[in-house]
Amino acid sequence: MKNNSKVEDLYKGRYICHVRAAKKDLLLFVSAAVWAEMKKSVCYKVGISLNVDGVIQEAQCECAVGQGPAAHYKHVWTIIYALAQFSRNGEILTEVTCTHAEFCASQYESHCD
Repeated sequence: MKNNSKVEDLYKGRYICHVRAAKKDLLLFVSAAVWAEMKKSVCYKVGISLNVDGVIQEAQCECAVGQGPAAHYKHVWTIIYALAQFSRNGEILTEVTCTHAEFCASQYESHCD
């Protein structure tokens, strides 16, 4: 991971929209979405497949630099970081939605527009 602090900032800043996982045979498929850092109205879809040992088989992102089966840009790494956090503490930080009114009036207002 080239820039750990950028990935950690995206994760802690709750740029992850959602994460879903499904298992088929010996593979785990992860589907996720991450808000664009520069243009907060854009959410990129991220797809990652891992084998039973946790080795990434393929990864891709809809952003311009994340396309192809070997993507390793910040949106993909943010999801990988989130998966690692989940394996440690059982939770993933995702965006705060506008249904959480107390948050919309504070630091997460930009995600609720």
